[in-house]
Amino acid sequence: MPQDTIWSRFRLDPRLHTRLRAADEDRDIVRECLGEAFADGRLDRDEFDERLAAVGEARLLGDLLDSLSDLVLDARPIDPDSDEGRALDRGTAPETGMVRTGAAPGASGTLSRGASHDPLSPPLPQTYDEIDIASREHYAKMLRASLSSFVGASAITTLVWLAVGLFSGGFSLFWPIFVMLGTGINVISTISSRRRTIEDRRRKLTRQARKQRELDAGPGTYGGGSGPRSRSDERREIRRKRTRADDQDPGEQDLDDSDERG
Repeated sequence: MPQDTIWSRFRLDPRLHTRLRAADEDRDIVRECLGEAFADGRLDRDEFDERLAAVGEARLLGDLLDSLSDLVLDARPIDPDSDEGRALDRGTAPETGMVRTGAAPGASGTLSRGASHDPLSPPLPQTYDEIDIASREHYAKMLRASLSSFVGASAITTLVWLAVGLFSGGFSLFWPIFVMLGTGINVISTISSRRRTIEDRRRKLTRQARKQRELDAGPGTYGGGSGPRSRSDERREIRRKRTRADDQDPGEQDLDDSDERG
């Protein structure tokens, strides 16, 4: 994810509000960032597991910064009374000159230049089909990361075992099997949790799409909650229209149609 947009995804900026309690949504943002760093090769498996465990135990927003300190720019506590802190609290990112829109002072919003979005950021999926595709792609990325960890660790340890055996003149116990078992368990766990992973990602993207629509449309437009219409919502709407049409006589229906066209 772009370096200058991760902080805008939090309910409250962890750099400014270090002593406030972290929510599950805040932890999920950090977990996603760690997953991308692991897939990119910036974290190895041990570091990834260690940081995930630390995120799960984090109770305050400030506790989340340690796991991001060497992955994201400015992942450090910022004094709210400093010039930088006051600039962030007003909604201005001093490093980029970008303005945080769609949020009250001190809260997070969307970083943008004027009304436009960050051109480097992919647009959020809005429809049910787009969210479903994005959720499946997210799972596929996690599966590729676990498979690459399994293959890489297995290949390296097997080569070491072969080299030691050739130079020593004899082969001992095939100890790389223990590494294969450890990394293979992660692959099996990823495959077995496919449905849950996709569903969790789908729910998260749906919440993000709803918030983005509310920000784009302005306050009050959606009446406090609307998001991408699911297929079940569309079917219910069609049934309501059919029921209404069946309850009306042809004269009333023609009058309603003319009123809508007017």
